[in-house]
Amino acid sequence: KFFIAFRILTGVGISVYYRLAETIQLVLFPFSIVSFYGFTEWPKIRAQEMAVDSLGQSPQIISSMAVTLKQSPSLENSMAFVANNSEGEISNDFKSSMWKIWSGKKTSAEKSLEEIARKWGKWSSGFLRAIYLIISTTHEKNPVRRNFTLDKSISVVLDDVVSRMKDYTLGMHMPTLILFTIGIVVPLMIISLMPVLTIFGISFSAWTIVAFLALSVASVFLYAEIILRKRPPSISYYEIRQNVPEGYLKIAGHYVLAWHVAVIVGVFFSSPGLLYVFQNFGVVISEPLKFFVDKATTLPIIWGVGAGLSVYFFGKSYYKKKQREKIIKLEDQFLDSLYHLKNRLSDGHPIEESLGFAQKMSQGFEISEFYGKILGKIKHRSLPLEKAVEEEEIESTMIRAVFRMMTSSLKMGTAAAGQSVEVMLKYLEKIRKVNKQLVNLLSKNLSMMKATAIFFAPLVCAVIIVLFQLISKSIASSQTKALSAGYEGANVILATPEISPAILQLIVGLYALALNFVLVRYVSKINY
Repeated sequence: KFFIAFRILTGVGISVYYRLAETIQLVLFPFSIVSFYGFTEWPKIRAQEMAVDSLGQSPQIISSMAVTLKQSPSLENSMAFVANNSEGEISNDFKSSMWKIWSGKKTSAEKSLEEIARKWGKWSSGFLRAIYLIISTTHEKNPVRRNFTLDKSISVVLDDVVSRMKDYTLGMHMPTLILFTIGIVVPLMIISLMPVLTIFGISFSAWTIVAFLALSVASVFLYAEIILRKRPPSISYYEIRQNVPEGYLKIAGHYVLAWHVAVIVGVFFSSPGLLYVFQNFGVVISEPLKFFVDKATTLPIIWGVGAGLSVYFFGKSYYKKKQREKIIKLEDQFLDSLYHLKNRLSDGHPIEESLGFAQKMSQGFEISEFYGKILGKIKHRSLPLEKAVEEEEIESTMIRAVFRMMTSSLKMGTAAAGQSVEVMLKYLEKIRKVNKQLVNLLSKNLSMMKATAIFFAPLVCAVIIVLFQLISKSIASSQTKALSAGYEGANVILATPEISPAILQLIVGLYALALNFVLVRYVSKINY
């Protein structure tokens, strides 16, 4: 912090010593504040984000432990199952604890589990309480009370997720309103006054407008980060393994870096605007290209930057989003098919016949094809269920965990496997129900932000540019008429704006893109 404070004082000192322009000082001072915030608060924000992402797996981890403990009251076996069948940082802690137990560095699974509970309990009291409920079942002799306590553990972690998310969404209304009004509406209102002030001879330089808008976007970004930092853990059990590598685009069967394509697209669309800028710096452009460049002005630059960013983020997120939607759809179908699978296993039918019945009852859905592949490997290659599932490379951690639980239970008979599937199904149904509640809670608060990013902010910026162009043309026309009439004071009464409409269009357009990025990022971070 001493080093950062020294940088701030040095920046201010240089500004004063060299008597830099007020606009440059206006930019340097907020930059120093942002730098200070970034170095001191950003690591805390990243730690919070990692904790929230990791604890999204906590309901599935608790449910997996509860199911395995109902089969066999061995805490070590339960922890080993979680270590082998879960993903994320919490699962890594389970893996580390099991390695230390098996290597003799730790002698008690219970103490290892308590350490994990205390570590992650700082961010989720529900996870902490659920773990201690699970630990207490190892000292419970009555099987009925033990099963009740295990059921209670999953209810505790799910209720905690829902209650904390409800509190967050209720408390998010005022910060979101402040972000919307002070961070977005007020700057747009101030910009909208600039064309009117020009009539009275009050104009602003390009650097002053850039500094103000940059400070506005930075403030919106930082305040949005503060709101996001308070977001509690929700539920997430989708492991995204996309076919196209992240940051790449698939073009004609070949993988191409998205940012390479983004630069090409951006330069292509921006070229008329770039030629206009070069022309203002003295580059001679011949007809008929000059006519087109003069008409386009700086608008193509905004198109180019927007198109380039769209291509880049398309490569970063489209394939992952598409894969996530596919996994969500597959998991919903899988949960519905588990009813058929559970019933057949509970009636004593073998696993091949049970899978075949579940496939038949799921005809027309993607999960039916999945069952068909596993059945084909079991029948035609005589593979056991465990090997057939491993070869299939299931993308969903939830489906993979259910099958491994089923495989483990089959060693005790099909009835035991049916009972395990029934218990797992009950827990997963609770998780799905809670997840839908969370989506509905968050969507109500984000509709205003989506409307602002997509429609309101670009519309206001467009109106500002049109007004400024009309006023600039009106002032120029009035000055010409006054001078032709012999009135030489027209330039004093109606001063020509310091900034041209084309440059203001470029600045406001880039501001709209930056604001759109901040708002869309804010909405996405809350949703996912």
